[in-house]
Amino acid sequence: SPLAWVITGYFALQSLVAYVVMGWLPEVFKGAGLDGTTAGMLLGLLLLIGVPINMVLPPLVTRTRSQSGWAVGMAVLTTGGLLGLLLAPLSVPVVWALAIGIGMSAFPLALVLISLRTANAADTGSLSAMSQSVGYLVASFGPFLFGVLHDVTGGWSASLLVLVVVVALQAVFGVIAGRPRTV
Repeated sequence: SPLAWVITGYFALQSLVAYVVMGWLPEVFKGAGLDGTTAGMLLGLLLLIGVPINMVLPPLVTRTRSQSGWAVGMAVLTTGGLLGLLLAPLSVPVVWALAIGIGMSAFPLALVLISLRTANAADTGSLSAMSQSVGYLVASFGPFLFGVLHDVTGGWSASLLVLVVVVALQAVFGVIAGRPRTV
């Protein structure tokens, strides 16, 4: 089903972004001039802000006919945080971390989409298996490629720009996956 592949793509891209952020954000902040403790605390803040949002988001998302707007909103927040890191990393690093952390709530949205876009439990199980197995496999390459690009270019700019493009693709997949229909 084309829709199943779109949902799988959305799942893969949001997972890739999360893996890169969780693996590399402190190093990006350290490269910008923050000390390791502060950089690690910003990652902790980013992850901590997601806990309450991830608990509240699924019930809210299921109340809307289309989830496309949610997907775009998450991508806009993530993009804003990434662009902040790219253009002015030390100006308000807490804001950049919070924006990325809230934007990474694309994960529970991806899980909700799996259940909303299927008509029965068997289809939900199949789509879940497909999207998570393919998605996590694709995502596993993200941190490696992010680091390789840093090594090749000698800085974080190219890596961050590629991640912004990934988030833009995530938004496109999210808009398509968010339209109300089933596989």
